[in-house]
Amino acid sequence: MQTFFQIDSDGLLTQAIQVDDSDCLDGNGNFSKSIGSKYCQSLLGGEWVCFIEKENPFVYPAVGMFYLNGNLYKDKENIGISPKPTTFLNLPNKTSYLVLLRNATSLFTNLISQTYFGGARRQDLPYSNTPIGDIHAIVRNPIDRFVSSYALNLCSIQDKMTQDEFIDWLINQNPSSLDRHFKPQTTTIGDTNGVIYHDFSKDLNPLATIFGLATPLPVVNSTNPSTKPVLTDEQITKLQAYYASDVDLYNQVKSN
Repeated sequence: MQTFFQIDSDGLLTQAIQVDDSDCLDGNGNFSKSIGSKYCQSLLGGEWVCFIEKENPFVYPAVGMFYLNGNLYKDKENIGISPKPTTFLNLPNKTSYLVLLRNATSLFTNLISQTYFGGARRQDLPYSNTPIGDIHAIVRNPIDRFVSSYALNLCSIQDKMTQDEFIDWLINQNPSSLDRHFKPQTTTIGDTNGVIYHDFSKDLNPLATIFGLATPLPVVNSTNPSTKPVLTDEQITKLQAYYASDVDLYNQVKSN
């Protein structure tokens, strides 16, 4: 299967579809992006481009930014992203870990895998949409979380889209349509009741103990300081307004 995106006259991605390899073959039986694009056009009209990750190193589906074949496209409605429901890892000790990306997720999922699931790859862990037992979540200062997510996903795109342009784009998006790196923490949590919150800045070791993990915790996936954006006061104000519910939640958790 191959992924093709429809591009409108403004260079915005408007649709994404999966196309079988057999519909992308030329007369010699070789895969052809142009044949696949023509196939999509015959079905739905418009202009189509093929996304092959290994050929397009500057790809940012986390925020609806795709640098394909030398062109930067913006995802009009985040159609290239499949919004995921609230995700939990249910542990044998009857606790549930509510997964919030950029909140020590790599650290905790790796240790949970090693401790309970035989070292399985993170993507192969038994995630569930239903928690069992006490629900625990790590919450983070939303501005720090934005900086970390930006550094991870967009540090190399700045010659194609400025920091100001990205923030202005972000704050005009429907929060529920964003990838979980930038989606508000409160949106990911949704209507989950009875969550026990832990402060990213000081509660990681105590939470590890609750989960039955070895402490003290190692430092992993620490963001390279050279890739972190330096935000202006105006940018911080915009982000605080957009992430207002996260600001409120974090202030409540921090004060406990």
